[in-house]
Amino acid sequence: MTLKNRRIFAAIGVVLLLIIITGLAEPIITNNAKEEWEINIQKEVDEIEEAVGNYVNQEIDNLLNKNIALQKYLLKISSQPNSISNLIKFINSDEYNNLNIQIYENDTNLVAWNGITFGSNYNKTAGLYETGEIFLYSDKILSFIAVEDTLTAESIYRLIIAKPIEKHYKLNNKYFDQISISEKFSNQFSIKFKVYFNPAEKYTKDGRFTSIDIRNNLGNKIGLITFQKPTLTNHIQSISNTASSIQAALFLIGYILLWFTIYLNIKQINHRLIRLSIYILYIALFRIFLFVFDLPNKILSGGLTDPEYFSSTFGYGIAGSPIDFFITAIMLLIICLIIYKYSIEYFPSERFNDRKNAAALITVLILIFLLFLRGFGAALNSVVFDSTLRYFRDVSLIPNTPIFLMEINILILGICSVIISIAIIQLCLKIAKRAVERRIVLIFLVLFIIFQFAGVLFDLIQKQPQGTPFIRILYITSIFLFSYYVYFNSKVFLNFIYIAFIGSILSISLLNYYNSELQRESLKTTAVKLTRPGEPYINNLISEMFKKWRVSETTKNIFTDDADNYTAEAFKLWVSSDLYKEGVSSEINFLDSNKNYLGGYGFNFDSYYRADWSKFSIPNESVSIFSESLLFSDSKIIRSIAQIRDKDNLIGYLEISVLYDVDIFEFRESPVFLSGNNDIVNPEVELEDLAVFDFHDGELINELSDFTLSDEEKQLLTSVNFSDQDEAWLTIPLKGEMHRVYLIKNNQLNFERILAVALKEREVSWNLYDFFKVFFIHSLTILGVLILFVMWGVGERRIIKLTFRTRLLLAFILVSIVPLILLASYFRLLTEEKNTTAKEYKLGKRAFNVESYINDYIANSTINSVEIFNKANRDLGIDFSIFEGKKLVFSTVNKYYQVGLLSETLNPIAYNRLVILGAKEYVAEENIEGYKFSSFYYRGIIGSEEYIYKVSGVFNPIMLPLSDIEINIFLFGSYSLAIILIVILSTILANQIASPIRKLTNATKSVASGDLNIELYTNSRGEIGQLVNGFNLMVRELKKSQAELAEIERETAWKEFARQVAHEIKNPLTPMKLSVQQLSAAHKDNSPKFNSIFEKVTQTLISQIETLKNIATEFSSFARMPKINVEKIDLTAALNNAVNLFAEENVKIKIEGVFSNPKVVADIDQTTRTIINLIRNSIQAGADSVKCLLLENEKFNIIKIDDNGHGIPQEIAEKVFENNFTTKKEGMGIGLSLAKKYLENINGTIEIEKTSEAGTVIIISFPKAIE
Repeated sequence: MTLKNRRIFAAIGVVLLLIIITGLAEPIITNNAKEEWEINIQKEVDEIEEAVGNYVNQEIDNLLNKNIALQKYLLKISSQPNSISNLIKFINSDEYNNLNIQIYENDTNLVAWNGITFGSNYNKTAGLYETGEIFLYSDKILSFIAVEDTLTAESIYRLIIAKPIEKHYKLNNKYFDQISISEKFSNQFSIKFKVYFNPAEKYTKDGRFTSIDIRNNLGNKIGLITFQKPTLTNHIQSISNTASSIQAALFLIGYILLWFTIYLNIKQINHRLIRLSIYILYIALFRIFLFVFDLPNKILSGGLTDPEYFSSTFGYGIAGSPIDFFITAIMLLIICLIIYKYSIEYFPSERFNDRKNAAALITVLILIFLLFLRGFGAALNSVVFDSTLRYFRDVSLIPNTPIFLMEINILILGICSVIISIAIIQLCLKIAKRAVERRIVLIFLVLFIIFQFAGVLFDLIQKQPQGTPFIRILYITSIFLFSYYVYFNSKVFLNFIYIAFIGSILSISLLNYYNSELQRESLKTTAVKLTRPGEPYINNLISEMFKKWRVSETTKNIFTDDADNYTAEAFKLWVSSDLYKEGVSSEINFLDSNKNYLGGYGFNFDSYYRADWSKFSIPNESVSIFSESLLFSDSKIIRSIAQIRDKDNLIGYLEISVLYDVDIFEFRESPVFLSGNNDIVNPEVELEDLAVFDFHDGELINELSDFTLSDEEKQLLTSVNFSDQDEAWLTIPLKGEMHRVYLIKNNQLNFERILAVALKEREVSWNLYDFFKVFFIHSLTILGVLILFVMWGVGERRIIKLTFRTRLLLAFILVSIVPLILLASYFRLLTEEKNTTAKEYKLGKRAFNVESYINDYIANSTINSVEIFNKANRDLGIDFSIFEGKKLVFSTVNKYYQVGLLSETLNPIAYNRLVILGAKEYVAEENIEGYKFSSFYYRGIIGSEEYIYKVSGVFNPIMLPLSDIEINIFLFGSYSLAIILIVILSTILANQIASPIRKLTNATKSVASGDLNIELYTNSRGEIGQLVNGFNLMVRELKKSQAELAEIERETAWKEFARQVAHEIKNPLTPMKLSVQQLSAAHKDNSPKFNSIFEKVTQTLISQIETLKNIATEFSSFARMPKINVEKIDLTAALNNAVNLFAEENVKIKIEGVFSNPKVVADIDQTTRTIINLIRNSIQAGADSVKCLLLENEKFNIIKIDDNGHGIPQEIAEKVFENNFTTKKEGMGIGLSLAKKYLENINGTIEIEKTSEAGTVIIISFPKAIE
């Protein structure tokens, strides 16, 4: 075991020990907590009291500071001209938009204000406190923390500054912004809080709760906060949760340490499939661990961990929230990447030469492919149907955090699906190619047909196939096209970028499909709810509300505290009830103990229908519910009333009345700011998008639509063939636009009723917007990840260079898109200006019509002005308000003023413009509960008196040619498509321009590496074509010059060689000649010294012959190949360098497999030159695909080069390694012979494994370096 392994195991041991210690410590800490609970509970209560006190003191300090700042400003401007006008502008600035400010001159004259002004009850409350003393005040539906002060300047001013801290109601729509300090504290401490804004409120007597005073800047009590005491059970549970969290964190650390051990030792396992299984098992167990310990939900909070947004039951809830889904998706992505890497490195064994084995495995892989595709569809189905999030309903471009994370999850799912699909196709391709020696294009085509056919069969055997046949065909086609591209393109990083975008497009397309299915279900749900039993259902609603309200202390307090605004109290009850949720016409009223009307709130319920309860006897205990038919109508009023008692004393009556008509749908439209999540209309569709038609015995009785059906359309809807479940689906044109229609038939009140609910098919611009809205988020995410990779590369000191093609592409995109964006911005600005002008004109026109109508009637009628105002509202269909000075005198929507949603005091900016500055008209931008709208103020006359008319867009919707939403949809959808087309065309154009340059660059590198057989081909004309042709000519001339130079060098060398040989041979020949002559003379003369001379001569000859031998040896050594520089080299790097030189040629070169140790003993230059020569031979043999398979045994690292060229004829296959043998017209016949000699010199080998018309396989072996 290595030192690093020992250290990791030691760390794991420490972690396990800490886990055990934590487990042993938990019961000890729990017992101590039980014994010291009385002390601990008081500490916790003190901590809560301190936190509450700090919050209150902070709010007090902020309010007092604002008071000081306002007084300084008022002193500064009080003597200046237009001081009041400037003061109004100042307190209506953004700095004070969260405050309610009222400034009175000489105590009673309101001169400046913002927001809602306080009613008469305010003075009663404020009178209990000193000037400059903080107090709490409740007004209608809001409670404030406030301060009142005085300032003496040019006049005496009374300043009221208040901040809303509690809304006593809640609206269920996207505009509502809750303000509640009770909820703030409840969420902070996870216990129940209640705030009382009355200083006289007494401490609770319930021992489970405790109360603390709210004290102001003078230390006086101004309110009371009651909260639930922490319980011992909760405290013990908190200790247990803390211990569990610590153990989970320690276990997480230990599991991560275990990964390092696996990573260090897994390389020793030679079997790739076992390594793959270990990786997958580790990641799966890691996800299960996080799920069991509920991580990261224990750490994070908010919408990301809220199962209300998304919760799937898959895997026992392993994707139970958006963040759980994200973690699961990330783990799945890692597994998919590991499998993809395995598929790239995998090479089929020889057993797949048997076609039966290959067919069996391919069948299994196809089944896995289809199952994964179904899983992908099921996951996206869950994303839509198991979620309350609506990805296409919100028109805003930037979504909220939960939707943003879910859209990222959708992207990850798409990437996982594409990666696995490509991996499976790559495996199928390799297995098929092993079994069948055919061209790769043909294998691709056959596999594509098989996959499509298998997809059809797979859909047929399923009860509920995921998606549609078109989506399946599109998916398989897209995956195969990209797989084909991947097979011939080895740029991994670029491939993954393409995979991300393909995954995004496929996932959004499938998401759009499931969203349309949800809309389809929404139509059905809406129709079923519209046809549910009306009167019994309403009776049940009323009964349930009375059960809760009759015993409620809140209801009793309305009567016992002598509420000054019963309308506001009724409104608070109404918005908390199912009446608001259902959107039915209804009214809630309060009556005193003598049945006198105190006040109430009605929704689409005319006061004309109000009952006189003095004629009725009301039982003590039960709730009276009965229906009352209206004259000349099928409508009914379902009335209900009950006594409200405090102990045994009758304190008043509560009335609930509902207007019901079987011929009228149960929901009504309300102002946008008041709209709720209607229980009848599914959240996926808007009420205004629906068209509803109700037929009784074939006759259209009621409809909710902005168009009228023709007789042919009515006939089409009523003559449809219904299923056994009495339902039908149609997609038909209605008024020239395609609609999806759901029809349901049933018998009610002895007649046949057919209800048709229709939804208009979205226009192309909407569909583009929906698609690109999600695609925009996906693109930003992909771009963000790409930037992180680039930053990581820079951090690792990797040089990031932009290629010529990339720079060209960026230039094209910049030049094209910037004007497009400017044009879109200009068009949007122009349209917004026209819309603003149109709104102002139409609202103003309505105000002028109201003024003209009223004055005409006043001049010619004796009825009172209020009746004239109401008649103007009914006849003109215009809602309006009339102000006299600052104060409201009449409004057709008076209930919203009475409730407190609208201020009964004139808009201060409008007052400044119209009254102080003397303007005739003014358009103000206002908002109610966050919903923004325009209001037209007009200084007109009634009779001879001057009044101010107000007509608001919120109550008088304006039809615009192109709304702001439609502008955004059109611009973003169409311009996004245009940008994508620009990017695609720019990419193609940049590639066409840069490709010849890139080919020339790589060809130059090849020439520098000694490859003079290269030749470029181009269809380009002009300068690029001339450049390529010039390069080819240069290479040919260089090759010719090299051959000529080599010939001259060889001739010169041989001449010099011959001269040197002759010179060197002459030297020993002379003494040899002389010795022989001496021996000959001695022989002729019969010299007595012949023997000695003979011996001497023979020795001389032998010596000179040895000299000649040495000369021959020296010249033989001189004629050998240059000395090889043998060293340890990285064979994989040498192969990659050689392959990269062919990147721009029309050939697919693929490297498969890896070496456990790529180090070999060889010469780097000779090795690279040998590989280049072999690949170049394959290309010249007509190959368009060359595969370099990396293999190894105990002694050698092996490269098997497999091409699909026309092969080597059998009769010359044995001669290709012979010196000077070539089949090329311009070849020298030394390439393969030199390669063979080189490999033999380093103890390697080269051989032809097989060759045929389908291609050639050459094996080269390099001796492994000894570690």
